[in-house]
Amino acid sequence: MTVRRDETQIRELHEAWIAAEMNGDEERLAAMIADDFLLAPPDTAPIIGRDAFMEMIRREDAPVTLQAVITKLHIDKSDALKLAEFSGTSKDGTAFGGAHVWRLRKQGVWRVTLATWIVSAEDEAYTQN
Repeated sequence: MTVRRDETQIRELHEAWIAAEMNGDEERLAAMIADDFLLAPPDTAPIIGRDAFMEMIRREDAPVTLQAVITKLHIDKSDALKLAEFSGTSKDGTAFGGAHVWRLRKQGVWRVTLATWIVSAEDEAYTQN
């Protein structure tokens, strides 16, 4: 029963993240990450910690559209890994897509501790902007 409840909570966190990212809701995103959060972009230096993540989010434009589907979810007590495929459109109309990985830790509630992603080959130009 606990694994099923954890899976539901992680799926809800996933959906809440997508909604917050679409709406540019920085505070809601900040509430979903651990203090020691690590963002590992595919083509730049890692962003470490909640404050650095918030600074980066404030500089970024929210996508116009964004969809993400969880393809794998592995839960082991208070740790989890999530793999999802995503696609969307940026403000300038550029389509993008790829896959992302989250590592999560349960600290009373599930929080994202690490996020990284890859983009599809045809979307490489998107990461260069």
